[in-house]
Order: sequence, then C-alpha cells, then structure tokens
Amino acid sequence: DVNKYLSCANKRQSMESCREYVNSFQGYGDRALIGVFLRKGGLHIGNLTLFPPVDWDNKVGTIGISIGRKEYWKKGYAREALTAFITYCFETLKLHQLCAGIDGSNINSLRLFRNCRFRIKKPTHLRTLINETAENEFYASLCKNDYDQNPLASPLPDGEVNCLKEV
Repeated sequence: DVNKYLSCANKRQSMESCREYVNSFQGYGDRALIGVFLRKGGLHIGNLTLFPPVDWDNKVGTIGISIGRKEYWKKGYAREALTAFITYCFETLKLHQLCAGIDGSNINSLRLFRNCRFRIKKPTHLRTLINETAENEFYASLCKNDYDQNPLASPLPDGEVNCLKEV
C-alpha cells in the first residue's frame, strides 16, 4: 500500500536501490529530496520531493509527498509537511508555480492537495500502475499569486513534524 502510488511501484526495491535514489538528489540544484521527521524522537516518516528538472527560467517546480509509515496516515502530518514545503518553495526558492501529478484512485492525495489550495484539473492521460492497470492521472497546480492572496497557515512552532531536513 505504501508504494502503490509512487513512480517506483512496479519495481522491486532494496536498500541499495533506495540509496541510489537518495544519492541521485545529491549535488544538484534542480531537485530536492527532503525528509519528514517527527520532532519528538526524530523518526523518519516520509519524504517531500522537488522533482528534476526544476524549470528555473519559468520558476516552475513539480513536487510530491509520501508518508511511508501507514500508522502516520490521516493524522495531519502530510498536510503540515506539505504546507511547510509549499512555503519553502515559494518564499525561499522563489518558485512561481508548483505542480503535481496525482493518480485518480489516490483519494487521500487528491484531498490533501485540494485542501492546500491546489487547483485540480481533469485527467489528461492514463498512467500504468500496479498489475498493468491504467489509471487516470490528475494535474494539480498552485500559483504563487494565489498563495500570496491567502497564504497557507504556517505550521505551528511546536508542530509535530520537522520537514525541512535533507535526507
């Protein structure tokens, strides 16, 4: 269930393939892999991704989020982490638009991005998922202008996650 909606869902993962994936983000200015850690105890529960390549000319980035520990699903951690990441992308990286592709059957992710004020557009194409099942992929986007008019509530200083820590 954890990997079901990830781009690596159809590939068998190992510690070595995970290391290679993490290392593929090292030393580049057009991508980021940021861990989501609990403040209390420092447990790594997921990742935020700024996928390569970032379009720096137009200031557009494609993002993703995964909470990899099911026991932390539906507890607000994803929203807190995504909200902080959106703020980081707009305020620190100075991006002007964030985009995400979301599988049509991933209702929780669609809800998360909608609640973070992304505009969800109807599916434009099918994407192959597990067991060769074709699934609609929705396109989500958030422009800095929309964000500036009504910034997302910032995570509280004593929030549960510390998400701006590189993996």
